[in-house]
Amino acid sequence: MPNTTLKGLPVVVYERLRLRAQRNRRSLNQEMIAILADAVEAPGPAPSLSEALEPFRQAFRGAPITDEDLRRWKEEGRA
Repeated sequence: MPNTTLKGLPVVVYERLRLRAQRNRRSLNQEMIAILADAVEAPGPAPSLSEALEPFRQAFRGAPITDEDLRRWKEEGRA
């Protein structure tokens, strides 16, 4: 397994990492590996346009959003 060295770690960051590791019952090294693994985890597939618009549909209580609405809102945003 590869090794690396982290240089110039501010004391305040070190202390927060140490406390976080303690709360999670891990060593400092295990905690840093867990944080890095989460940070570089591959993102899931991008949502479809329909999925991305769902929060807006909910906000408008299910009112349909048409292509014309999207075009108009896009143009208004560029004005």
